Parts: sequence; C-alpha cells; structure tokens
Amino acid sequence: MKGTYIFLAEGYEPLEALAPMDVLRRAGVKCRFVSMETGLLPVSTQNFALQADMDFNEFKEEIARDGGAECLIFPGGLPGADNLGGNEALMEILKEHFSAGRLTCAICAAPARVLAKNLGKALSGRRMTAYDGFGDQLEAAGAVYTAADVEADGNLITAKGPGLAIDFGLAILDRLVDHRIFAVAKHAMML
Repeated sequence: MKGTYIFLAEGYEPLEALAPMDVLRRAGVKCRFVSMETGLLPVSTQNFALQADMDFNEFKEEIARDGGAECLIFPGGLPGADNLGGNEALMEILKEHFSAGRLTCAICAAPARVLAKNLGKALSGRRMTAYDGFGDQLEAAGAVYTAADVEADGNLITAKGPGLAIDFGLAILDRLVDHRIFAVAKHAMML
C-alpha cells in the first residue's frame, strides 16, 4: 500500500504538520514525517523539532519501491514552505504525483510557495485557499482563490493556517478512508 507523507523543512509550522499526522494516525493511515534536513530533527518556526520518521533519501527509496505515494502533505510556515518549494528533487516528485491525479495537500503558505510556484498552470481553474495575503500567488498560477478555511477540489486539498490544521487533517482523512472509519475517528476526537 502506498504511504502518506508530511514534509518537514527548516522553519515549518508545527501545528500544520502535527495536527494532520495525529488525525491520520488515529484512523490507522500509514503516514510518516519526512525530514528534508540532515538528520531527523528539523527545527520549526517556534524553534523546536518534531522527530521525523525518515529522511528524504529513505522517502525516495520507499516511493520507488511502492510505485509512488498515496498522498503528499506540505505544511506552511516561513521559511519552511519556501524551503520545500525550492527543493528541486522534491518538486519533481510533486509534479509527477500531482499529474498522476494523486492526493496533494498544502496549508498556510504552502499552497502558494510550494504548489503555485511549482505546479503553475496545472492548477488552472482549481479552487484553492491559503493564508491571508497569498491569494494573488494562487491566482497568478490560474487557480481560483476562494479564501475558504479548507478547500477540497478533486485531488487537491488546501487550508488557510495553523488554527485550521485539524480541519485540514479531517479533510485529508475523508479522502483516504471510508466514511465509517472517518466518522469513528472524528467522533473519537470529540468533534
């Protein structure tokens, strides 16, 4: 079974990484943190680190063996989103993943600084949201900026920011599992 991966680059927003991971793992989704830095402890915008499950080289080996990933998740935070969006090897994987119609998710600055920057016109006509102030970057790529808290459009899920990280995680979960598992997981979180 293909995995789900959340990428951690120096300067990521920890809530936007941790909340979706928590939601997905509660429901039994095979989800792992991937460190884009040397070692497994990339530092967040608040100057602490989440323990990654694997480094980028291990991720590349795993998706090569599995024939790709099921879902790629990009947290925001600056400069974290810029560090992700500037990683050419990761962005090549993103382009292939997205063009294959696989689930691609980004929150906060990442819809603009990762997706719009690197997918460009592939986002044309797609409904997206991002942290306030990034809508013009989405529109420059041809996306329809909705300013919604969370926006799901086909294989694309985007969200505004850290306060919506659980809702973002639930939107992703809703695409990855059947509705019964989704309902049980959501109820267990008292939502």
